[in-house]
Amino acid sequence: MRHWTFWEWIAYGALFVAALITAADTSFKLAPNVTARLPEFFHSELWGFAPAVFVVAATIILLLRLYPCTWAGR
Repeated sequence: MRHWTFWEWIAYGALFVAALITAADTSFKLAPNVTARLPEFFHSELWGFAPAVFVVAATIILLLRLYPCTWAGR
């Protein structure tokens, strides 16, 4: 972690957020009383795709850091 750059922090932060969303979604399904009090965007079908978006974004960032683009002047 000492040698992480800005992009590593962003990528691992995205993975952390994806894990939090997955855990929150599971716990909300187990507690319907809490779910009823949540804002409307939590009830959206798109909410289920949020962890996948964060994981894909983090993977792209980490792969680009591992294999820099030769066409980008690196």
